[in-house]
Amino acid sequence: MAYRILLMIASALVLSACATARDQPTLPAPVLKTGDSWLYEQRNGFNGEMIQTLAYEVTASGDDSTLRVTPSVSPKEFTQTVNRELNPHKNAVVLGRLRDFEPAYAAHKFPLSVGQTWRTEASSVDPVTKKMLTFKIWGDVVGAEKIRVPAGEFDTLKIVRRVYPNDEEWWRTGTRIRETDWYAPAIRAVVKREERSAYTDTASGEPPLVRVGDWVITTLTSYRLEK
Repeated sequence: MAYRILLMIASALVLSACATARDQPTLPAPVLKTGDSWLYEQRNGFNGEMIQTLAYEVTASGDDSTLRVTPSVSPKEFTQTVNRELNPHKNAVVLGRLRDFEPAYAAHKFPLSVGQTWRTEASSVDPVTKKMLTFKIWGDVVGAEKIRVPAGEFDTLKIVRRVYPNDEEWWRTGTRIRETDWYAPAIRAVVKREERSAYTDTASGEPPLVRVGDWVITTLTSYRLEK
């Protein structure tokens, strides 16, 4: 009798898990339209100070879409190219530098659903050192979340990425990057992003010194979508 009860409970749990998996929403890749635009503000996560504003506008859409990016501070206006999954392969901003990637930098993996994971690599020549770096990108859709930003309240999927560019030197480990996106399907874009990084200075003595990079918080302040 006890064995039969345990078997029934186990079966119920399996069926419940299957039902939960079926009930999870799956989001297809957005269709960007020429004229779509989003305005963001970037702040220092440590002290809340404003860094700059960033304006994005779709100037051409298709299998690859072209976005005009206009920062209020730096660098100067530039053009970014993204694929159908919103993954940039020309002029992606990673660790504060513009980088080209092959294949595209896998910030997302559509269709998106809670619990989804991906593990990919992309190559990029560092614009300063001129070294070819292989970025390992580990992405996880950790949950659905309703959040409020200056542009309003949005239903989002929360995506966490751990990124390893393999940029180690004799005196330091490689950089460890953590990026968190809140993607809102209603506006075809991310409404909030947090970026943090660190590496370990192995030549600093014992124990080695962990050097923390910037903490940048980017939030949506306004947007316009073409019908």
